[in-house]
Amino acid sequence: MTRKKNPLRPRRAEIGALTLLPLLAGAVLATTLAAAPANAANGTLIRHWKTGKCLDSNSAGHVYPLGCNHGANQKWVVQQYQPGSNRIRNVATGRCLDTNGKDVYTLPCQDPNSWQKWRLYHNGNRVQFENIRTNKCLDTNGGSVYAHGCNRGEYQNWRLGF
Repeated sequence: MTRKKNPLRPRRAEIGALTLLPLLAGAVLATTLAAAPANAANGTLIRHWKTGKCLDSNSAGHVYPLGCNHGANQKWVVQQYQPGSNRIRNVATGRCLDTNGKDVYTLPCQDPNSWQKWRLYHNGNRVQFENIRTNKCLDTNGGSVYAHGCNRGEYQNWRLGF
């Protein structure tokens, strides 16, 4: 007498595969989550759209455009501080992008400090950085970086990454 197979009852091989599926999905998710903070900590370039130069800084707090060299002084971490408010920290110096409404420089990151908080406006691949305290935008003429009244001009457009 042969036993009839129940079509609703899974076979042993299917049970083994179903048992491994959640484990594999968990491993992929854990790997993805573990990689995200490392990438954020490494920072990204902030490249000027018109000139192609990258935002650079040094330990003295000077901020300037320079040909992109992918060095740590050209890597920045954009950290959300509050909804609509970001802090921009230099990877090499650990200092934050700051302005007095005219000059742009870095200082040690401080909380709370609205001079170090920036809004990011995205337009496709372009980003405009507006300081929350001064309502002025990150601007450059190719030789220096400064804060200037926001005008959506091409010299106020930047790109995150190369």
